[in-house]
Order: sequence, then structure tokens, then C-alpha cells
Amino acid sequence: MLNLGRKIKAPSLIDFSLVNSVHDMWLAGSEVLSFLIAVFSGVWPYLKLILMLISFCLPTSILSYKRREKILLILDATGKFSFLDCYVMLMMIVAFHFHVEIPVNEKSQALNGAMVDIFSYIAYGLVCLITGTLISLFLSHLITHLHRNLEEHPDQNKGERAENYKSIMSFANIKYINDTPFRIIISCLLFITLGLVIIGSITQSFSFNFHGLAGYALELLDIPTHREFSIIQLGMNVRKVYEDPNSSRIIFCQFIYFLTILAIPITFIFILIVLWFVPMPRKYQKILYNIAEILNAWSCIDVFVIALIAGVVQIAQFAEFMVGDRCDFINPLIQNYFYKYLDGHDSCFEVQTYLLEGSWLFFSAAITFFIASFVILKVCRNALNERLPDHVKEFLKLKKNKIIDNRISNISNINDFSNSRETNVDEYSNNEKILEGNDYV
Repeated sequence: MLNLGRKIKAPSLIDFSLVNSVHDMWLAGSEVLSFLIAVFSGVWPYLKLILMLISFCLPTSILSYKRREKILLILDATGKFSFLDCYVMLMMIVAFHFHVEIPVNEKSQALNGAMVDIFSYIAYGLVCLITGTLISLFLSHLITHLHRNLEEHPDQNKGERAENYKSIMSFANIKYINDTPFRIIISCLLFITLGLVIIGSITQSFSFNFHGLAGYALELLDIPTHREFSIIQLGMNVRKVYEDPNSSRIIFCQFIYFLTILAIPITFIFILIVLWFVPMPRKYQKILYNIAEILNAWSCIDVFVIALIAGVVQIAQFAEFMVGDRCDFINPLIQNYFYKYLDGHDSCFEVQTYLLEGSWLFFSAAITFFIASFVILKVCRNALNERLPDHVKEFLKLKKNKIIDNRISNISNINDFSNSRETNVDEYSNNEKILEGNDYV
């Protein structure tokens, strides 16, 4: 920004698309980051949709109910990994932003000089990828819901066993460990996870250090060359360092960042605490279990940890690649005349990244989060099955063992779904009469 108020916008230094990002990162020596983006942003979104379509269309004579359930659960839990590209991009937006005011020693004269800003910006391709991932997650929830409702029984929440008030913890047991110690361990793990997520998000987690001639110039201008960020600070800074803080694209990405890394995971932990400790009938446990399963699919602590490790480790190589041969003509001058000021970083621009103590807290949170969620959701599934009335268990066992054309795609609209439920009720009545005649009940 010059003193006449003119704004001069220089051409883009480098543009990123999915294909050239993977290609350029690989050439830059950032193989891990290149591979992760290629798999989770390039291959996995399409593979997931294909597998969902197969699960939606195939009858149980080809794809059994149990296998379809496993496939849908895996797809539901792993769809979130497509957000990895978003998190890496947000780190780069913060890492490669520079704001320089000349002169800077006398602020009153700043308007008589110039301001230089270097921005990274979000194109619509990334917004489309995030939107597609959101739609894909909604579709996987819908298909899983329809799949399970095909096997619903009208008496599943009736009877003393289903209507008694019991907590999920009372059903927890495991081989080789007594029930009480196991329940205490999982109970403690829940609160430890909650503490680690909160503390890890506010503690400094990683830093960027700028070296070379650019770093030396920043020091002369009294601009910090060492920047530290916590998980929350990273999210708060993405709009501050963006060229247009009110852009819908950066607001959208910031919202997804906080939603998937902090808001949903913390809500999910509270839901698990309620499920684990609070006694309630089976009906309400089933509702909370379904909510918890959806929140788990949107909890991206593990995805962010992968993005953070890969990004912090490999951003230095990628920054060097972006500079490329643009500094070749001045590197000899730097090495001959500035080497004594650069502490061995004899180049025009260099960035080094470090993981700080907050990152290890967040990594620990990701591990305990996975263990607690996996154990409690598994115990909850077993408890919901165990609380079914005996005649419902026998009926569902018989139904699953039958070779029937029971495909989700038979339900083409909401009316078909309602008709399907009514037909199932009639089928339950008829088959239970058969069961009674054969002394099953």
C-alpha cells in the first residue's frame, strides 16, 4: 500500500490444485504430505462413494446384513479423513503470511512509506472438496440409518429388560480383567481425554522459525521471526492473516476447523460420559448411541494430528521448493557477504518448524479419544443387543440367517420407507406365529 493509497497486487507466486499439489510436494521431498493428500483428498472420497453405492444396492443374498453393517460403520468413521487437505491449507495460510511496514521505527510515518503483505488464499476447489466431504458424511449417516431400520422390531424397547434403568457401564466386561478395574479405567480415561483435549488446544503446539536473508531482514525491521501457535490460535489467526477476513471461503473453512476439531469432539465426550454413567431405558440409550456414532464420525482430532505431524515435518522442504531457483542469482552474494549474520542459513529464505509441548498433549488426547470411543461404543452396541427381549433376539437371528432380497435401495423415498416399516411389522407377526409353532419362544 503506497502513500497515495494505491494497492498494487503482484502475480501469484505459485498456484495449487489437487494434482499439481501432489506432484509439486513429491518433487519438493514432501513425500509423506504428498501421499496423504493424494490418498485422502484424491482417492478416498471417490472410493467411499463407490462402496456406499455397492452397500446401498446389493441384496443380502450377496452382501450379508452383518458385512454390510461393518462396511457402513467403517465408511462412516473414516469419511472425515478427507478434511486433511483443509487443515494443511490452513497451516500454510498462517505459516506463509508476512506483513511488513516501511518505515517501522516511527509509526507516525508509516503512511508515508509502504506496507507489503504476502498472502495465501483459498480457491473454490478446496471449498468444493470440503462441501463434498460434508455431503458424503450425511449420505453415509442416512444409508446406515435406513440399513438399521430394515431390521427394527416393534417390541425392541418393550419388556422388563429394555425398560429398566441401567447404565452402559454396568454391561462392561472384558476377558482377563475384572469388571470393576476395567470400568474404573474407562471412566478415568473419559475425563483424562476431556482434559487433554482442552489443555492441548490452548497450549502452544508448534512453531515456525524464519531464517536466511528474509529472516535477517525481518529482524532488522523488528518483525518476529519466531511464531508459536496453539490449536485455538491457529484457528483464530486464519482470518487475521487472510487478505479479506470477511471472505465467505475463509469463514467457512474456519467454521469447519473449530467444529470438527474442538466443538464436536468435546460434545461427543460429554455424550459418552452420559451414556457410560447415567442409568436409562434402552430406548434412550439407543437414541444417544446413534447421536454418539454420528458425532464420532465428525470428530477429527486424529485427522488433525496426522495433518499437523505431516505439515510441520514437511513444510520446510515445500517452502524450499516454492522458492526454487528464484534466489540462485543472489545466493552467492549471501554466502560471501552475509554468512556471519545468518547462523549457517546461507539462503534467501528458509523456514524451520518444531512441535511444542501442546502437540504432545493433543497427540495423547487423540490416542485416549480413540480408545475411549472405541470401547464405549462397542460396549453400548453389545448392551443394546443384550437388552432386547428374548423373542426379538430369536426373530432377528432367524431373519438374518434367511436368504432374502433385503436391500436398502428398495426404499426409494420416504413413503416407501413407511410402507417398508408397515410390511415388516406384518412380517414380524406372521413369523413369530411360526416361531411359536416351532417352540422357539
